[in-house]
Amino acid sequence: MSTTGYSCQECAWTVNEDDVGEMSSQALDHHNETGHHVEYGE
Repeated sequence: MSTTGYSCQECAWTVNEDDVGEMSSQALDHHNETGHHVEYGE
């Protein structure tokens, strides 16, 4: 099963499409809080 979502390239943090309403804001929050690089992909 592949899910599409955001995943952090520097730690284990991910958010998948099940949370699509919150997904981009969670990714932005994670980036702002940690400075990590979060990518969108499958």
